[in-house]
Amino acid sequence: MISLASLLLLLSVWCLYIAAERLELEVKGPAARLTEHPKLTRILSVLFCIGGTVLLIRVFGLATGALASLSIWTRIAGLIVLFAPFNKIKIIPVAVILVAVIIVELIFR
Repeated sequence: MISLASLLLLLSVWCLYIAAERLELEVKGPAARLTEHPKLTRILSVLFCIGGTVLLIRVFGLATGALASLSIWTRIAGLIVLFAPFNKIKIIPVAVILVAVIIVELIFR
């Protein structure tokens, strides 16, 4: 569940990064659609963040889960700010990894 929560938090930060209007990004594919609808992108970001936080709270408990969520979110945000301008993060491989993690965690639960 921790890896699934981390991936949900990654998607949360990525949606916020795409929705930022200050950045001139060269986006293609699903990310291009998200840039056209910044309010929807921000709502998705909040939903991903809440989902990841709820999973971490279920695993660790209320206080530790909330702090773990905050810690993971800030680390992922820092990494995205560093690496996204170089176009090293693509949404399709992240989505494939997310689906694989969901399948593995459901099987070995």
